[in-house]
Amino acid sequence: MSEEIAKATVPDGGELIPRKVPLIEMFGPTMQGEGALAGQISHFIRFGGCSYRCIWCDSLHAVLPEKMKGKTTWLLQEELVDMTTQDLGKAPWVTLSGGDPLLWNLELLVRGLQNEGYKVSVETQGAFWKDWLRLCDQVTVSPKPPSSGMAEKFDLAKLDQYYHTLGDKMSLKFVVFNEYDLEWAWTIVKLFPEVSLYLSAGTDQENPYPQGSTIGNMFIQSTVLSRYSWLVEEVLKKPLLHHATILPQLHVLVWGNKQGV
Repeated sequence: MSEEIAKATVPDGGELIPRKVPLIEMFGPTMQGEGALAGQISHFIRFGGCSYRCIWCDSLHAVLPEKMKGKTTWLLQEELVDMTTQDLGKAPWVTLSGGDPLLWNLELLVRGLQNEGYKVSVETQGAFWKDWLRLCDQVTVSPKPPSSGMAEKFDLAKLDQYYHTLGDKMSLKFVVFNEYDLEWAWTIVKLFPEVSLYLSAGTDQENPYPQGSTIGNMFIQSTVLSRYSWLVEEVLKKPLLHHATILPQLHVLVWGNKQGV
C-alpha cells in the first residue's frame, strides 16, 4: 500500500481516516444533471476507485486502474477544502462522486466544506456504509440494474441501513435502459415507499461520431430524448411508480459526454 494512504485514527475512536485521498477531478460551478438536485448548481469532487464495473459506466476514468493512472492526485482532505473555496468559489452544493466516494472516509472533507458554508451531497451505488454519511446534507443511492451487469451485487440489507439511518436525507435513483431495469427497480422501490424516487433515462456510451463534434452531440441528444420518451411512457403505465421524478440526464443534453462539466 502506498505511503500516501497512511491512516490516522478518527478522534471519536471510530473508522480510520486516510491521510490522503485520490482526486480524479474537481470542477464547478456547474449544473447537477440527475437525481434530487437535478437542475441545481453544484461543484463536483470526483474520487478514484470503485468496486463495480458497470457495462455502461460514464466515469471509467475514475474506476479502472489503468485509466486512473496519471490522472490521480493524492491530496489531504484539508487541501481539497482549500481548493474548493479558492479555485471554484461559492456554490450552494458540493457533490462528492466517483467511482464510489464511499471507499474513503471523507469526514474531514465534509466537515471542512460545511464550515465554509457549502451543503454536501454524495452519490453512491450503496455497496458500502460509512458513518460520515450522517453528516451529509443529501445522499443519493443508485443501485445498479441488470443492464449494468452488476445487479447481483445489490445488497438489500445495506440499503435498509441507509434508509433507517438517513431518513429524508436519502433518495433513490435508478438509471433505466430497458424494461428489465424498470421492473428490477420496482422490486426495490416497493420496499421503500417513503424514499424520494428518481428515474433517469440511461445514455449509451457508444457514439459513431467524433466526441465533442456538433453532429456527435446531436446524436447523443437524440438518443437521450428517445429513451427519455420511452421511459416516461412506461412509467405512465405503472401507477405504483407515479410518485417518481422522471428525468433525462440533463448534463448530457447540454454537454454531451464531455468530462469536467
